[in-house]
Amino acid sequence: MEDKARMPFTEATILEVFRMSPVVPMGGPHATSESTTLAGYTIPKGTIILGDLYRVLHDKNNFEDPYKFKPERWLDCDGKVIKSDKMIPFSIGPRVCLGKGLAEMESFIFFSTLLQNFTFKVPEGENPPNGMEGLNAIIFSPHDYNVWAVRR
Repeated sequence: MEDKARMPFTEATILEVFRMSPVVPMGGPHATSESTTLAGYTIPKGTIILGDLYRVLHDKNNFEDPYKFKPERWLDCDGKVIKSDKMIPFSIGPRVCLGKGLAEMESFIFFSTLLQNFTFKVPEGENPPNGMEGLNAIIFSPHDYNVWAVRR
């Protein structure tokens, strides 16, 4: 993990993966602690609600070209990682996923170790997977595809 500060593009790529394909697109269920009104609708106390994290992470008001994979969106002109309050793949506020820090750390270690040790290729005659296609429900799951992992 001490190398992370010297690998901003790797971190930016992981942020973009989290943005493009949040594991839990609808976030976890929450309940209103009191009755409230939102956009003219009354929401009674105790109502179960789900936040659509996928829509926030793909909103053109939050991200330019939201359906395009662009890790560089997370880097400033000096190549340092940019933090954004719009980046909420683990939800937000006091109910943010308890595993957020662990998931970020493990993703960095896993991703950087794989890229350090393997080259990934699409088998000849097959199309590369489209990261935007898959089952987008409670949990995002990509369609099956073939890939070759060749040891460096």
